[in-house]
Amino acid sequence: MSNLQELSPAEQRQHRQKMLDLLEHHGQGAVTDIGVEKECTLHIDGAQCPAILYVIYQPEKNTFSAKSMNAYLEHVISQSWPSASAFAHDVAGDLYDHGLPYALTLHLDIEHDGMVESFEVRHNQPGPPAIEN
Repeated sequence: MSNLQELSPAEQRQHRQKMLDLLEHHGQGAVTDIGVEKECTLHIDGAQCPAILYVIYQPEKNTFSAKSMNAYLEHVISQSWPSASAFAHDVAGDLYDHGLPYALTLHLDIEHDGMVESFEVRHNQPGPPAIEN
């Protein structure tokens, strides 16, 4: 797969469409869901990895404002992580524990060791998050 930093305009549109598709298939209340998209560099196992992070949630059912969500994401992005999977799982778990118990989807596309990996953590109701790779 291509380097995330070298995406063509068409590939960038595909990433944006992925977020819209996640919203569409997210379940009940998707019309009122909001998404935060962050293009960032994650520090994974000592390497700097370009990434695109999406967090989709229902603001009326949760306690995070857009401002607090952005502040939280900036905080976790600045930290070092042992793996992309650990980042996705821990961030979704933190959000779940601190005010996003309903209809949360975290999707991460990350380049690491020359490959692009995708991780998605979802939970549509209270309970432990499910992780897919």
